[in-house]
Amino acid sequence: MFAELSLFPATPEQVIESRRRTWKQWGAGLSEEEYLYRDAVNDLHEIAREGKLITWVLAPRNNPQTTNFLCSCETFRRVGLAVRASLDAKSEPPVEEVTCYGIASVFTPPSNRKRGYARHMMQLLHWVLAPESFSSEKFPEEWGAPPENVENAGKAAFSVLYSDISNFYYTCGPTLNDEGWTIREPISTIFDVVEYTTRHTEAVPEEVNQQWYWLNDKDVLPLWNVDAGKIKSEIGIMSNGTPSFTFLPNQGVAEFQHLRQQPFWEKMVLRPQHWGISSSAPGDTNVTTFATWTLEVRPPTPKTLIITRIRASKTEFSRLLSKIMEHAARSGMQKVEIWNTPKDLEPTATRLGAKIFEREEHLPAFKWYGKDDLFNVQWLLNEKSVIELLNATYF
Repeated sequence: MFAELSLFPATPEQVIESRRRTWKQWGAGLSEEEYLYRDAVNDLHEIAREGKLITWVLAPRNNPQTTNFLCSCETFRRVGLAVRASLDAKSEPPVEEVTCYGIASVFTPPSNRKRGYARHMMQLLHWVLAPESFSSEKFPEEWGAPPENVENAGKAAFSVLYSDISNFYYTCGPTLNDEGWTIREPISTIFDVVEYTTRHTEAVPEEVNQQWYWLNDKDVLPLWNVDAGKIKSEIGIMSNGTPSFTFLPNQGVAEFQHLRQQPFWEKMVLRPQHWGISSSAPGDTNVTTFATWTLEVRPPTPKTLIITRIRASKTEFSRLLSKIMEHAARSGMQKVEIWNTPKDLEPTATRLGAKIFEREEHLPAFKWYGKDDLFNVQWLLNEKSVIELLNATYF
C-alpha cells in the first residue's frame, strides 16, 4: 500500500486545502477567513519567505497534485549551530553554522486516521530533510522509490518538532528499524502572577542607577541579532566537548512567536506594546541581561506570558523577573512561563514561587542526522523561541 504513496511539496491549491483542514481543529477564536488570512500574512514574514516554509503532502504517486491528499505537515528551514565531538580534548571543538528544520502542523483528517499515513509521512520526511550522506541505499524496498529531492529542502544537520502525543514520533524513523525524533527535556517553570504579586508586595531592590528599557517589536530584532552572535561565541564552551546543537533566535525565529499570535492579542483591551525588557538601551551590543516574550491569550487556556529568550546572571535574575511580572500583571496575564530555565537560575525561581515540572504536551523532540550517538547529543538553549504554534498531531 505505502509503495503507491510518496511525499510531495504542496501545490498552492494543496496548501490552502491543508489550512482549511487544520482550521477546524486549531482555529478556535478565528473564522475560517481569519485563519486563512493569518497564515497568508505569515507567509510574508522572514521565517517563511524565500522558500523557507514548505507544506508537504502524502499523496498517490500517480496523482501527486490531488487536493484529496492523505495528510500534511510543514517545515521551516532555519540556520542553527552544531558542535561535533572533538578529537582533541584539550582544544575547543569547532562550531558550525548549519541548516536545520522546525516541523509543524502535522495533520491527518478524521477519515484517514488510524491507517498509518501520518507515521509514513514522517518517515519519508527524513529523506527530504537529511543531507546527501544519508544514503538512499538504506531506503526500504517496500516503500517504493525515495521521495525526489526538492529545492529549498535537504542538507539538515538536525530537525525538531513538538509532540502532543507522547513518544509517537520516536517510532517514525527513516527506515523500519531506525529511531525517529527523541524527546529531550520538556521542562516548564511557571509563575502564577497573582500569587507572585501577593507574595512580593515590595519591589526587588535595584542597584544604584540601574535602568530598565522596555522593548517594542522593532527593538527586539537587533537584540536577537546580538544574542545570536553571543550564542555562536559561547556554544563551544557550553557544549563541554559533547556533540551539541541549537537554533538561533534571529532571522524571524523568535519574532514568529508573537506575530503568529497577533490575531488573538490584537483583540485585547490593552493592546501589547512591549515584547521584551533589557538592562541596556535598544541597540546596545553589550547587553548582558534581557528577556523577550510572546503572549498566549487564545481561549480557553490561561492568559500566559511565555519567555522566548532569557539571558541573566544569578544576581540579575530576580530583578529581571520582578520587571517581567510587573508587566504581566499590568497586561492582565495569569501565568508566566519559561521553558528549560538555565539550571543555575532554578533555585532562585523556586524560591520566588515557581513550579518546575515536566510537561505532558509540547514535548521537544529532535532527530540528529550526524554519526554521533543521539543519546549523547545535547540540545542547548531549548527554549520557547523555536517552537511553532501548531504542533499537535492527528494521525
